Amino acid sequence: MIAIEHAHSKGIIHLDLKPENIQLYSFSEIVVCDWGMGQKISASEISSLIEISDFSEATESTIGGTPGFMAPEQIRQDETPAEGADIYGLGALLYYLVCGERCHEGKSAEALIKSTLENTPRELRERFPNLKTSKTLDRIIQRCLQLKVCDRYQSVKAIIDDLRSFIKLRPTSLEKENKLFCAWLFYKRQNLLCNLALVILLTVSLSINWFSQRIQAETQQRQLQEVRALKAENKALLAEDEIQRKIKEIFKIRDQSREQKKAKADELNELVVSIKSRTVYVKTMEAVSIMEDLSSLALTLDPDSHMAKHQIAEVHFIQLNTAKTKKMLKHYTPDSDELLQVFQDCPSLKFTRHKRPSKQQVIDFLKAMNYNEVGHILAQRVVLYDYEIRSRSRKFKGYEGVIQAYFEAGGKAIQSFAYDYNKAARHLTLEGNNEDKNNPPPRLFLTRFLDLDTLVLKGDFCNLMGLTNAKITTLDLSQHMPIPTIKMNHCLTNHPTLKTIILKDGSYPESVIKRLSSFYELKFVP
Repeated sequence: MIAIEHAHSKGIIHLDLKPENIQLYSFSEIVVCDWGMGQKISASEISSLIEISDFSEATESTIGGTPGFMAPEQIRQDETPAEGADIYGLGALLYYLVCGERCHEGKSAEALIKSTLENTPRELRERFPNLKTSKTLDRIIQRCLQLKVCDRYQSVKAIIDDLRSFIKLRPTSLEKENKLFCAWLFYKRQNLLCNLALVILLTVSLSINWFSQRIQAETQQRQLQEVRALKAENKALLAEDEIQRKIKEIFKIRDQSREQKKAKADELNELVVSIKSRTVYVKTMEAVSIMEDLSSLALTLDPDSHMAKHQIAEVHFIQLNTAKTKKMLKHYTPDSDELLQVFQDCPSLKFTRHKRPSKQQVIDFLKAMNYNEVGHILAQRVVLYDYEIRSRSRKFKGYEGVIQAYFEAGGKAIQSFAYDYNKAARHLTLEGNNEDKNNPPPRLFLTRFLDLDTLVLKGDFCNLMGLTNAKITTLDLSQHMPIPTIKMNHCLTNHPTLKTIILKDGSYPESVIKRLSSFYELKFVP
């Protein structure tokens, strides 16, 4: 195209652009051949065909060309061919390059000439749907192949500019008015940046949504208390209908259908589940408080919500208020409810955030629990909640007894379980053989509350979940049965404090050894 643009700048048109006249040399040079039908044009020559009579060969070429590639005005001979004829030819060439067929349909020269004079070629996407041609490229080609010269591109440079814009995913002259398409092209050019912006926007939106729900829940609770106080203290000042109007203003959600309330309750329950799985292990007190507020609101919206009842019951359990837990689950039985199975043998307690049990009461409670999969999770949350409250007191010290109670109680179903903690040496040994895989072993998450340097695991029982929270520098696995590779990779990758791992020689494959050695110093014992 650059060659044709250069020829036009010198006043010369080709008039026979077709695939046979485009040659590719051995060093990838593209050459436009066969200028035998070319004409020289100027402003004065365009006004009258008679004025180019000096070019007898060129005059003959005005009625020549290749059917399927020549412009309509070359066939009609009713006007002097100009740059528009070559622009038509370039469009026909582009059409052929994309699909391998002439732009006009017809098996004979007469049919091709008739189609050229009467029709604009069918769009590539319509004629060859399987090619999946770009809409933009199709529009550029169609613009070149218009019947009227005035409807085509007015220069080869304009075609080149649009093709370059198309390749660079920028809007062409045919699309600059379509702002939505321009935005889409920008997204395709800056895919990574746009995706990052979308992730940030989504994160901010979710955070704002969570905080707005939290604020809304607090506001509704406060407003409910205000309404109740309004009813109790101001009956003499406000009529009953005025109080009802006030309630409706505050709780517009009460006017929603049962399905809408249930959907909102389910939404709140899902949020509580998310908080339990993440925030409760980082900011336990705050998470438990939020869980209670959101679950209470969910139960207000949907009094039959099984999940909301269990969320509230679990909050009371974490606070060691088992009396309220049993009351909340009074319609369930231990056979059908895992939470009831966990504490059916526990003493009835009535503690809250502000009224805490003694450490011995916590220890007795942990020992009385039943440790199924849910039991281990709830025991961890009980300890986390209790520890966080006690740690805020200046008199707080010595929590090793509670941690020992969890491990010994959680490991009582494991054969030959042993817990040996040497505070002076900052050394903890856990040993046992878990022959019954249905009894989950204690988790290592709560070792974070022990002053440790070395952790030794022996036998075949250990669940490595929570190991990343243990503040250790040395991990001894030399007397433990080989741990599955997937668990090793998941739990022993880039531990924040761990420096040395001791292994039994030949107990792990080379791939595991190579991976671990990239993070830690490895020592082997026979």
